[in-house]
Amino acid sequence: PDFNLHSVAFFAEAALRCRGRGHSHVTVYCSSRKEDATTRRMKEQADEWRVVYGKSAEEVAAMVRSDGIDILVELAGHTAGNRLDVMALRPAPVQVTWIGYPNTTGLPA
Repeated sequence: PDFNLHSVAFFAEAALRCRGRGHSHVTVYCSSRKEDATTRRMKEQADEWRVVYGKSAEEVAAMVRSDGIDILVELAGHTAGNRLDVMALRPAPVQVTWIGYPNTTGLPA
């Protein structure tokens, strides 16, 4: 939910910008309605940008599976707007949380 002017976006945007575009494919699943200049810059850095705001966990998990995502990164943890409901469905073989919540999610490994 933090792909806008937010502290999480400062780190995520840098990771997108410095990733070596020819070496990886990044699909962003954005669960926010809010869009600003930061969002627009991040959209340019992603290979694909999917808005999942308002979609159920099952719908998003099906998108992740269909997109063939190998590593799914969730940025909110236990903060507002998180999609741990999607992570609980295990739609990707490798799943991690990063930045937004510096603690365990409580989901089994």
